[in-house]
Amino acid sequence: MALPILVFVGFILWQFASAERARLEGNALDTAHVIAADVDRELTSLRSALSVLVHSQFLQNGDIDSFNHQVTSANLMNGINIVLRAPDGQQLVNTRVPRGEPLPKTFLPSDQAAIDLKKPVVTDLFTGSVSGTPLYAVTMPVIHNDEIVYLLSVSGSVERLQKLSRREGIPIGWTIAVVDRGDRILARNARHEEFVGKPATRDLQENTTGPAGTWRGFTIDGQPVLGAYARSQLSDWRVAVGVRDVELAAPLRHSLWYLGWLGAGLAALSAGMAWLFGRHITAPMEMLAAQAVALGRGEMVARSDIPVHEVAKVSDALAAASADLRQRERERDAAEAALRESEERFRFAFEAAGGVGSWDWDVPNDRIYANETFASFFGVDPEHAGDGAPLSAFVAGMHPEDRVTAGAEIENAIATGMDYSAEYRVIGSDGATRWIAARGRCYHDETGKPLRFPGIAIDLTERKRTEEALAASERRLQAILDTIPVGIVIAEAPSGRIISGNAQVERIFGHPVLPSQDVESYRDWIGFHPDGRQVQAAEYPMARVLRGAEERAEMELLYRRGDGRKAWLRLMAAPIRDEVGRIVAGVVACLDVDREKQAEAALRSLNATLEQRIAEAITEREKAEAQLRQAQKMEAVGRLTGGVAHDFNNLLTVITGNLEMLRRKVENSGDPRLVRNVDNAVEGAKRAAQLTHRLLAFSRQSPLQPEVVDLNKIVAGMSELLRRTIGENIAIETVLAGGLWRTEADPNQLESAILNLAVNARDAMPEGGKLTLETANTYLDEAYSLSTGGEIKAGQYVMVSVSDTGSGMTPDVKAKVFEPFFTTKPVGKGTGLGLAQVYGFTRQSGGHAAIYSELGQGTTVKLYFPRMIRPGDMMRPVEETPAPAAALVDGETILVVEDEDMVRDFSVSVLEDAGYRVLAAEDGQAALRLLLANRDEIALLFTDVVLAGSMNGRKVADEALKIRPDLKVLFTTGYTRNAIVHHGRLDEGIQLITKPFAAASLVERVRRILDEKGS
Repeated sequence: MALPILVFVGFILWQFASAERARLEGNALDTAHVIAADVDRELTSLRSALSVLVHSQFLQNGDIDSFNHQVTSANLMNGINIVLRAPDGQQLVNTRVPRGEPLPKTFLPSDQAAIDLKKPVVTDLFTGSVSGTPLYAVTMPVIHNDEIVYLLSVSGSVERLQKLSRREGIPIGWTIAVVDRGDRILARNARHEEFVGKPATRDLQENTTGPAGTWRGFTIDGQPVLGAYARSQLSDWRVAVGVRDVELAAPLRHSLWYLGWLGAGLAALSAGMAWLFGRHITAPMEMLAAQAVALGRGEMVARSDIPVHEVAKVSDALAAASADLRQRERERDAAEAALRESEERFRFAFEAAGGVGSWDWDVPNDRIYANETFASFFGVDPEHAGDGAPLSAFVAGMHPEDRVTAGAEIENAIATGMDYSAEYRVIGSDGATRWIAARGRCYHDETGKPLRFPGIAIDLTERKRTEEALAASERRLQAILDTIPVGIVIAEAPSGRIISGNAQVERIFGHPVLPSQDVESYRDWIGFHPDGRQVQAAEYPMARVLRGAEERAEMELLYRRGDGRKAWLRLMAAPIRDEVGRIVAGVVACLDVDREKQAEAALRSLNATLEQRIAEAITEREKAEAQLRQAQKMEAVGRLTGGVAHDFNNLLTVITGNLEMLRRKVENSGDPRLVRNVDNAVEGAKRAAQLTHRLLAFSRQSPLQPEVVDLNKIVAGMSELLRRTIGENIAIETVLAGGLWRTEADPNQLESAILNLAVNARDAMPEGGKLTLETANTYLDEAYSLSTGGEIKAGQYVMVSVSDTGSGMTPDVKAKVFEPFFTTKPVGKGTGLGLAQVYGFTRQSGGHAAIYSELGQGTTVKLYFPRMIRPGDMMRPVEETPAPAAALVDGETILVVEDEDMVRDFSVSVLEDAGYRVLAAEDGQAALRLLLANRDEIALLFTDVVLAGSMNGRKVADEALKIRPDLKVLFTTGYTRNAIVHHGRLDEGIQLITKPFAAASLVERVRRILDEKGS
C-alpha cells in the first residue's frame, strides 16, 4: 500500500516541480516584456518632449538664446539633458553647460539616420562629450522649408534604465540586462557599473534575434541560466532576463527531499495510511480541483487546511500562484497608472504650451480619445472626444481639399509603422479655417495588427500667416531690388556667406550671384585694382564691413565678367545691424561705371589729339565736298546729254528711215556712186545713233531689260569675239570663280560694257600684252561704302574685272576717266563715251565701277553687280530671234501715235509699205477718239512714250487698254523720263523699240507682237 502512495505522491511532487519551473520561465519572459514596455514608455516620454520642443516658436524663428532659456528653465526630469546642434554637429545649446561657454562639436550614432529619414531616431549607447558618462538619446531633425536646420536631442543617463531593471517584484538572484542594437550592455540590475558598455555574451547575441523568446545559456561569468528576452518596439533594444539553473532546480530538489522522507515514513505506515488515504483523499482532491478551477478563472485562492500533507502543499502552491498573479496584476495596474500619470503630465505640458492638442486612437475599436484643444481643432464636442469618438468625426472637420492627402498619410503610417507627419487645414466649430501640424506613430502587436495610434497636433495658423506675410514682403522687396538699376548682394555675418542678390547682378557681373560660403571664397569674384593687382578676398567692401572695420566701404575695380570681358565697377558696402547694434549681415550696391570710365578715357584721348582730329575732319569734309561736286557735275552732264539725245534720236529716226527707203529705190538704178553715197549716209546715221545710245547710257536714261545672268557664261561666251576684236598680239586669260553668285543685268548692255573695256585695254597695249578677265564673289563693307561717298551700299556683289598690262594712267587722268567726252586718244580716234557708258550702265544696274591704275604697270577696271538673292529667280534661256513673218494685211490695223511729224510720217510710210492699214494721231486725245471710232479694227497701238499735251504714251496705253483689254501695245522712245522705266528697268510686260529704229526692225517687231498669243 505504501508503494502506490509513494508513487502517487512522487508524481504529484514532480508535477509541482515542473509547474514551478514553467512558472519561473513564464515569469522571466513576462518580466522581460514588462521592462521592455517600461523602456518604451521612457522613450515615448522623451519623443513626446521632443515633439513639443521642435515646434517651439523660438526655435522656429531661430532665436537660440530664448530657446536656451526656455529649456534650461523647464523642470527637467532627473538625468535628462537637451542638446541642440547644427547639421554639422556643432552644439548650439546644452542644458548641462551655462550659456556663453564654448560647446564642442559632437556626432551621435543616429545622426545620419535622423537626417536621411527626417524623423526621430533612438541612439545606442554613447559617452557624453560634456558629462563623460554613458548615455542614450532620442534625436529629432528640426525642418524648416523642407530643409534640416537643426538636430535636437534629448539624452538620458543609463541609470534611468537601471532603475527600470530593478523594479519591485523581481526575485533575488535574477539578472536583468538591457542590450542595445550594437550588442552592448546599456543597464544591469546587478553589477551595473562593472558591465555597462561591455558586449553581451555570445549565446545572448545568437539567441535573441527574434521579437521575444527563451533559451538556455550562460551568464557573462559562466553560470548556466535560463534566458528570456523581449524587444523594445521604439528602439529595438533587447531586455534579457537570466534565471540560474540552481533556482530552477530548487523545487525539484525540495520535492525529492520530501519524497525521500515520505518514502521512509510511508514504508512503515503504509498499512494504516492506506485506510486513511482511501477515506480522506477524496475531499482534499476535490478541494484542490476547486482551487485550480478558481485560479484558472483569475479568482483569489486562499490557503486551505487539508489533512493530506502533500495535497496541502499543492494547495499552498496554488494559493502562492494566486497571490503571485494578484501581485503581478497590482504591478500592471501600477505601471498603467504611472503611464497615465506620465501621459497626464505631458498633456498638462501640451496644454500649458498653448495651441497643442493630443490624441490616442484605439485602432481596433475606432475610438479616438482627444483633449479639448484637439477636439476644438476639428469642431468635435470635447466631452464626446474625451469619451472616444470615431475617426470619421474628426475627418469631417478636415478641409475638403486636404482630406484625401491626410487620409493617405494616415494609411501609410499604419501600413509602414513609420512616423506620421502632416500639415493640413481644419474647420472648427466657429467655422474658422486653421492650419495644424500633426505628429504621431502607430503601434502594432507581434502579428503586425495596429493597436494604438497616439500623437499631438499644433496650431500653425499664426505661423502660416506670418510666413505668408513674410513671403509677400520678400516678394515685394525682391521686386523692388530687381527693378532698380543697381546690383544688390547680401551676405550673412560673420561667415560672409552670400544669401541673396537681385537680377541686376547678372547683368552687371555677366554671371549669376556666386554661391560664396565664406569671405575666403570671395576670391572667386575676380577683380583688379587700377594698378593691375588682383583684389584679395579680404579687400572687397563686403569683407571690410562684415568684420566691422568700416561703416561704409567703397571700391572701384576692373572686374572680369562671366563672358570674359573686363568692365569697371563701383562697389559700395554697408553693414546691417540688429536692435542691439550687432552686425548680422552686409549689403553691397554694384554700379556699372564702365561707360563712364570709357568716356573719361575718350575725353582724355580727345583732348590729346584734338588738333589732329580737326585736321582729319577738314580733310574728310573737303573730300566729301569734292565728291559732291563731282556727282553734281556728272548729274548735270547726264541731264544735258539725255535731253540732247532725245531730240537727236527723233531726227536720226527720220534720217535713217528715209535713207533706207532711198537705198531700196536707188539700188537698182545702175549708178554705183549714188548707191555708195547713200550707204555712207546710212553708216553715218548709225554711228550717230551709237553716240546717242552711249549718251543715254551715261545719263542712266537708257531703258534696260535685265535678266538673271551668270557672268561666267557671258565672259566665257565672249572669248571668241574678244580675240577677233583685239588682235592676235594680245594674250587673253579668263579666271572664272567657282560657285559664282547670280546677278540681274541687261545681258546686251553687259556684253557691250565688257567689249568697251577690252577695246580700251587693247588701245593701251599697242605693242601687245596680256588681257585678263576675272569673275569673283565679293563683299563690300561699310568702310568701302564710305570711301565712295555712299555711292554704293555695303553688301554682297558679283564682280567682273578687265585688266591689262598697258601704259597705265596718271592720277589726274584716272580722276576724269568716267566723264563723258573725256579721251586721251587723238582727235578722230575716240568719242570719250566708252567708259562713261560703262559707268552709267553699272550705276543704272544698282552696281559700282572702280578703276585701279599705275603709270607703266597697267590698268584694272572692276564692275560690281548686286547679288541676286530673291527666291524663285531663274535664268531665262536665250531665245533665238524668229525670222520676220510675212505680213497679213487683211483686217490688221495699226494706230500710230507720235507728236513729231516727220517721225510719224516715216512710221506710217514703213507700215503701209509693209501692207498694214495705218491710223495716225499726233497726241493722246486724238488717239483715243480714233480708237473709239475703230474699236474692233485696231490690232496694235504703236505710241511714243514722250508726247506733247497732258497725256504721255503710258497714259494713252492705259486708257486704251480700258477700252480694249486685249489690245496689243508697242512703245518707242529715245528718252524715257520714267514713264515706262523705273530704276533704270522696263516695267513688267512692256514692249519697247528704241529710237532711232530701222524700217525693217519696226516691221519685224510689229509682226512678232501681233503673232504672240494673248494680249
